Amino acid sequence: MPIVTEKNQKYVETDFSIAQLTEEELKEIRSYYFYSIEDVKPLNKSQQWVLDNKSFLSPNCCHQVLFKLKGIIDIKIIKDNLVKMAKNNPILRTAFFINNERSLQVILPERAPEIIFLDYIKMKVDNIDYFLDELLLVGQRRGFDLKKDRLLRVRVIRFAADTYAMLIVFPQLIEDNWDMKNIFNGIFQDQEGLDLIAQMPSSRQYSFTQYLENRSKEDIIKTFAYWKKILFDAKAPELPMSQNDLGLYERDSFVTELDENLTNLTTEFANTNGRLIALFETAWGLMLQKYSKENDATFGIVLSNHNDDIDNADFSNVINILPVRLRENQEDRIGYAFKRQQVHLFIAKSYSGCSQKELELLWPNCKNLFNHVLNFYDFYNSKRFTEVDFSLGVKIVAINSYDDNENDLIIYFRKIDEIIQIEFVYNKIVFSKNNIENLLINFLGVLTQMVTKPNAKISELKLIEEPEDIVDTAEEERIFKLGLAELRKKELFGNLTDKEWQTLTKNIMVKKYIKGDIILAEGELQDNIYLIYEGLVEVIRSSNDGWNRKLGDLSFGNIISYNNLFEAKESSISAKVISKKANIIIIKNEYINAVLASNFDFLKDVIKAITAQAELFQNLWLKNIE
Repeated sequence: MPIVTEKNQKYVETDFSIAQLTEEELKEIRSYYFYSIEDVKPLNKSQQWVLDNKSFLSPNCCHQVLFKLKGIIDIKIIKDNLVKMAKNNPILRTAFFINNERSLQVILPERAPEIIFLDYIKMKVDNIDYFLDELLLVGQRRGFDLKKDRLLRVRVIRFAADTYAMLIVFPQLIEDNWDMKNIFNGIFQDQEGLDLIAQMPSSRQYSFTQYLENRSKEDIIKTFAYWKKILFDAKAPELPMSQNDLGLYERDSFVTELDENLTNLTTEFANTNGRLIALFETAWGLMLQKYSKENDATFGIVLSNHNDDIDNADFSNVINILPVRLRENQEDRIGYAFKRQQVHLFIAKSYSGCSQKELELLWPNCKNLFNHVLNFYDFYNSKRFTEVDFSLGVKIVAINSYDDNENDLIIYFRKIDEIIQIEFVYNKIVFSKNNIENLLINFLGVLTQMVTKPNAKISELKLIEEPEDIVDTAEEERIFKLGLAELRKKELFGNLTDKEWQTLTKNIMVKKYIKGDIILAEGELQDNIYLIYEGLVEVIRSSNDGWNRKLGDLSFGNIISYNNLFEAKESSISAKVISKKANIIIIKNEYINAVLASNFDFLKDVIKAITAQAELFQNLWLKNIE
């Protein structure tokens, strides 16, 4: 029975943990999950903390853990373990509805993790590390739709009869209250393997929620006082970027590595990773001072509590967010600036529990202060898969994080063996590729000057002049329209009127992918039609033995799957980009169905296309099984 509050907002009484939901909330939840809902809860402490740090993190902040498994294992047991974990841990059956008014977590009665088994037993050893690097990057680009995606993804890849990789991917929002070690229970056919599993470091030494709840009031007061002093009169740094008054976002990334010479110089200069982080943040801050021509630069950094010993690394980690402010006099020595930042990093980590939202309440100027962030969450020694040598059991190879944050610029620093990797994830509407390359060149230039001339004055640091970069968006739009005209000539769309074609194309979304990207995963709720505009897409499906097998390749003008044409349902296939790049047109089912209802000839063409695709897939499926 609806009740009405003083604000004239209609609420509905429920049997959930949240006793009252607005009619709009209930309608939205049921539009995804109908009446299959076990519970609806408010966010817990750590989940809300993520939302309160929107410039540093987003709800889509995720972690990837890569394992190497040695021994004869049973993949059916892995699958059974994952299903059992989801059954026993409601957080693994959760969907998140993130809204400005109120964010909710919806617990579903049943939801198995997304599990894919891939057999690459014929892959050459020399190609394995490259393949796994690509797999990690694909996971980063894919991200999560928190409302509809299964929030635990597991990939098991077989490289030899006794050698497997396992990649586990999950959002920070489901970090607490489950133990990753349970995935490995009983998977080995050898008691020694089981004993080694028992010796693995526990991922549950603490929870992030408990950490946040344990902050005493006295600690918070000290934290507030510290940051209020540090951020007094701070302002957002100037970067070579365009204005973005409309708030548009189009993601791109640029990955590079420090050359061997600079890596050796920085490592020798800093000696430890902790000091390396201080060195990198100092170089970045001094570069910002040069850009703005002021002795003041403020930005944010993200840290974890990982240490350098990967064998003892926790999977569950506190995320530390820290504002950094450099106010260095131009006549000071470069080495002194580094030492001051090293002290600041040591002290500031004690005050890392303060969220961005709390900082904004303390100091309103903080609202737009962090227009970019340096992310050191993964900065400790990872290893190459083929370099991890042991005879039996499970070992962690790498842990890394990524974020689908629509911050205009995030710079990730990672250390893999002796390699230091830097990734710029940026908004193409705001930064051109030339802008990003210029930032990189200037950063590396300042870093080189710091480690080779620490006694030089800051005023002696030199930058490279910013090049101009103009993108012809009108030309891009013209080329896209020509492509749509070619698409309409395909047999599938031949019987559409101009009005019906406009109905299909007026609300389309074009999404860009690169090689290896997952467009659609088997078991994922499919409520859109995916039409290939450019590129080549491989379609795969899991067989009865659990391993994935190829169905076929699709190209320009093909619809990837007709599985959900008449109603939203779980996808029966997975689709992966195998060309260098691909552009996919995404059309809502409702627009396709509107045209199908009014045009019988189009319906016949669609049925003909479905039949042809089904025959193709069936023949290839039988061939692959043979």
